[in-house]
This record gives sequence, structure tokens and C-alpha cells, in this order.
Amino acid sequence: MGPDVINRPPLTRFDPNHAVASTSQTVNLAVQTAYEPGSTLKAITVAAALEQGSIRPEQTFFCEEGRWQYTPRHAIRDTKRKGWLDVTEILAVSSNICTTKIYETLGKESLYRWIRRFHFGERPGVQLPAVSPGLVADYHKWSDIQAANVSFGQGMSASPLPVAAAFSALANEGIYHTPTIVSRVLDAEGEAVWDHERDGDEGERIVRKATADTVVDMLEAVVHSRDGTGKKAKIEGYQVAGKTSTAQKANPKGGYFEDQYYASFVGAV
Repeated sequence: MGPDVINRPPLTRFDPNHAVASTSQTVNLAVQTAYEPGSTLKAITVAAALEQGSIRPEQTFFCEEGRWQYTPRHAIRDTKRKGWLDVTEILAVSSNICTTKIYETLGKESLYRWIRRFHFGERPGVQLPAVSPGLVADYHKWSDIQAANVSFGQGMSASPLPVAAAFSALANEGIYHTPTIVSRVLDAEGEAVWDHERDGDEGERIVRKATADTVVDMLEAVVHSRDGTGKKAKIEGYQVAGKTSTAQKANPKGGYFEDQYYASFVGAV
């Protein structure tokens, strides 16, 4: 027996037709498991405010030097102490404080409407089993701090697929396409009985092309600027736009774990 087969672990297979959410080996994490997307949602908050006209691209906000007492009981914090930043810089350094100030130009109802418009809180129409719809609570139930948290991606949940689909709408000049893994279904004679583009999805305009292009240009600073949080996503010879996230894991007993996080990145080349 050659050394290449000694102590080889047994082969495992993943069959999505028999996925069981309680069995770790058969969970499709991309669609079946929802998490708090965290700072990747800041791109959506900014896009909403730009599209609605409540902020201007060159507008500046004061980031309170890293700590803002938002309510008598709750402070919002940033990982970096910053003063005045424009919207591009806010995304680059991922300021929770200034994202909250951008959200305040929208208000609870409008933020909720835009998050739902980007198809969060619903089950994606992808051809996979046990797809999670995530969770976006009705804005009537949001306290002031909960609304602020939602603006930077906490207090709501989504699987990675809706996050990627929402970001793709920005990268695709503001047009949303329903996620799919099936392009066409053919019969025994090779004729199409179902076609994704013909029968399923011609694309939905979410924001204007100008808004989407502006946000994507801003998100290049996340990767290409000196203070950007996504510098490791650089690809030589390409322009990369993206958004990082380091979201605290929710504690089932309430609140968040201090030392447990979901780290993620969503981007376009």
C-alpha cells in the first residue's frame, strides 16, 4: 500500500436533494445558513441615500472620533478614530457612526423599504433546497439603536447568496437579477421547456445607473485607498470594488459575543 493512501479520510458527498440543516456535513452554507451581514450592508444604505437624494457623494459627516453616545444607554463605536469624512472615506474605513448618520437622512421606514427593495428578508428564487429567507423585522418594531444597527448590517440576517445578489445589482448598473444555478431546462428532444432569461428574469431596476456606478466607484476606495479595510483584495492590473465586514456573532441568550465574529467580503472585479 503506497503512502498516498495511508490514513486517507473517507470520501464524503454532498447531495443537496437530501440536505439536513441539523447535520453539518449536509448544510449548504451559501443558502441555508443566515448570519448578520454586518458592514457589507453599508453599501446598500449609501446607495439608498444617494438614490433618494438625502445625501450628496461629496457630503461630509463627523465620525465623533470613534465613539458616539447614540442613546442614553447605547454608544456606537468605530475601530478607527476619525473626524470629518466624505461618503467614499466612510465606506473605505467602514465607519459605523457615520453610516448611522447617513441612515438618519433616510429614517426607519425608508431604510426598511430600501433593504426590502434589495430583496433582503425573502427567500431567493434559486433552484436549491432549504433556502433561508433571512430575517428583516418590520421597522415598526425597531428601537432607535436597532435601526442604527440595521443600517450597518446588525439586527437582521441573510445567507451569503442574497448579499452577493444585492451587491451584484450595484455592479450591474442598478439592475437586480434573481440568483440561479440553472440556465435552461431541456426536454428529451433538446428543446427548452424553461429558460431563465426568457421565462424567469429579465432584470429589475433597483436604483439608477448613475447611483450604482457612483457607489461602485466609491467602493474601489475600500480596496485601493491607503486606509481601506479591503486592501488584501487587490488584484494587479484590475480595478476591484468591494466591502469588508467583521460582524459580531449574536449570542442566543441576548446581545453579542465579545470575541466571536463573522468575517466576510463582497466585491466585483
